[in-house]
Amino acid sequence: TWENNEIKFVFLAQPGQRLNIEKSLRAITDNILAGQKNIQLAIDKTEPGISDQNINELGLTSLLGKGESNFAGSPSNRQYNIKVGAAKLNGWLIKPGEEFSFIGAIGEIDAINGWVQGFVIKNNQTIPEFGGGICQVSTTLFRAAVKAGLKITERQAHAYPIKYYGAPGFDATIYAPKPDLKILNNTTGHLLLQNKIEGTKLTFEIYGLNDGREIKIKGPTVLSKNPDGSMKTILTQEIWRDGQLAEKNDFRSNYKSADLYPVVTASPSPNVTPTSN
Repeated sequence: TWENNEIKFVFLAQPGQRLNIEKSLRAITDNILAGQKNIQLAIDKTEPGISDQNINELGLTSLLGKGESNFAGSPSNRQYNIKVGAAKLNGWLIKPGEEFSFIGAIGEIDAINGWVQGFVIKNNQTIPEFGGGICQVSTTLFRAAVKAGLKITERQAHAYPIKYYGAPGFDATIYAPKPDLKILNNTTGHLLLQNKIEGTKLTFEIYGLNDGREIKIKGPTVLSKNPDGSMKTILTQEIWRDGQLAEKNDFRSNYKSADLYPVVTASPSPNVTPTSN
């Protein structure tokens, strides 16, 4: 947690355990051949990647950016997927110079990996699919990354404005394999992604090395809006160093009318370009 301009550990890190598959397979084979019914699996001790012992070495000395969103009114399956997605990214480390891929980090989105069905935008329809609602997580992380002054190398807005994200223009949709949300760690230290859910409020915090950059966010600003709900917006990220504007990045969003994406319960034909919501 971030208190009085310093990082404090609420819970101290502790060693974990990992199943040694190779040794366990040998033990199972040997014991079965020997007629044994009880077999001890091989477990390796794993040290935590982040602790009070190495936090300075990793460069995790400051809270760089925080993103928030509220999913109040979401159905239970959407809330469930949000919690699953957030948990998979909590404690994620990004090395200096590494490009983070949201889809790569989140893994397969299916029933086997703990997801349930929720609504996604696909083939000009809004339909149920596994992982529906995961974009609440990508949107919140995108907000934290922009406010941290990180380089966003890939981001796409939703097809139409989603009510859970508030004012349009500050969202990021994902659906494997594309579109993806990609973030470049353009600092000299590691980045730590940490999130929490309080009620229906999701918060992402990005910790890292403060190199003196000052971040100014302008917008999102609505450039045009039509009676059918379609609109264009712009969000600007400014990075200042020593009182001078060093970098400016615009995130433009072109939303269509939600009327073009009717809600259906049956899946459309395959081989289409989808976006999750």
